[in-house]
This record gives sequence, C-alpha cells and structure tokens, in this order.
Amino acid sequence: MARAVGAGAKGRITLRPRKKKGVGAVYIPVLVLLALVVGAALGAWRAKRRGGKGLDMAQYGAAHAIPLMLLALFVTIYFDRAGQ
Repeated sequence: MARAVGAGAKGRITLRPRKKKGVGAVYIPVLVLLALVVGAALGAWRAKRRGGKGLDMAQYGAAHAIPLMLLALFVTIYFDRAGQ
C-alpha cells in the first residue's frame, strides 16, 4: 500500500510502500489464528453433540472456522488501519 510522503504531500499517493512491522514478510495475526482454532473447535463440538461422525465434525469445524477467521481478519485490518 502506498502512502503520502513529505510535508507538502498531504493526500498524494506515491509508490513508496509502508514500512513493515516486525521481521519477515509474512505476518499472520494471532487473532486470526485464534479465531481459526476456536471456530474449528466450536464446529466440531456442535457436530459431536448432534451425533455426527468424524467427517461431520470436520465439515462443521470448517464451516465455523472460515467465517470466524474472516471476521477476525477484518477486525485486524480495521485495527491496523485505525492505528496509523
């Protein structure tokens, strides 16, 4: 993502990328991973409670993990943008 650079460049977009936080190019927020694990566990628990077998638990786990992970991703993006 490009950002404005310099005192008189308010509102202008340049090709200079933002500085990355931390080490390395890959950054996976902990909130997203936590949502993945909680969603999978919640889905598997609900499938087991309804008498489902292993594949049912896997499907329910995936069906719960994906939306929670996306929600956590959007929340993380919002917090990252709001902190600038």
